[in-house]
Amino acid sequence: MKIKKVLYRNGVFLAWSEGDIQTQWGIVKGEDIEKAETIVKGHTGKEFRVFPANFNDNFDCFKKDAQSMVKKDIAYIMINSSLGKESTVLEAGTGSGFLTAYLARYVKKVTTYDLEQSRTNLAKKNTEGAELNNIEFKEGNIYDGIEEKELDAVILDLPEPFRVVEHAFKALKQGGYLTIYVPQMTQIIDFVKEAEKLFFVEKVIELNERNWNVSGNIARPRSPDVTHTAFLVFARKI
Repeated sequence: MKIKKVLYRNGVFLAWSEGDIQTQWGIVKGEDIEKAETIVKGHTGKEFRVFPANFNDNFDCFKKDAQSMVKKDIAYIMINSSLGKESTVLEAGTGSGFLTAYLARYVKKVTTYDLEQSRTNLAKKNTEGAELNNIEFKEGNIYDGIEEKELDAVILDLPEPFRVVEHAFKALKQGGYLTIYVPQMTQIIDFVKEAEKLFFVEKVIELNERNWNVSGNIARPRSPDVTHTAFLVFARKI
């Protein structure tokens, strides 16, 4: 379901699409939220800031089935794979559709593969809420081959990405990117050995994000905070 507005109070964001919301500060009537532009009051008189929901708000409400990519990694993938509004992209390992949604928002077309029907169904439901219509969902094993050709990028979130190197080389345009997202360095070692036969491996990185709490004159890192998520490799077709 698409989120229409978000309410904010004391560091807590509440998503709203319809009906009343019950909070620790009281009940907020749906009809009041519908009419509100900047402030809405609950039945106890407590005030909430109101914002029109944007893409990120809807994204944050996606349901998660397995470990999913976070925004910092998604943004880095899109920038370093040189993606734009005319790009055609193949993704394998749809998962909950987190990367799928952001890709579809910025590129021309996304084709995404997954073996599990349950994950595909969840990703479809998530992306439907974000009103995206340039995604093709496919069930299939990309280790067996890639039907699509002249792709700008192939992005893999799979246990054995080294098995896709040759298939990706045949499917990509000259200069196109094969990008992988993996949790283990051993996976990178296997992938790079295979990729260097056909690709120029541009970079192998991890991104660490550290959030801070700022209140008055006090600023300190938020604790506990998970900074590492996965490793990224960018390989360009020679």
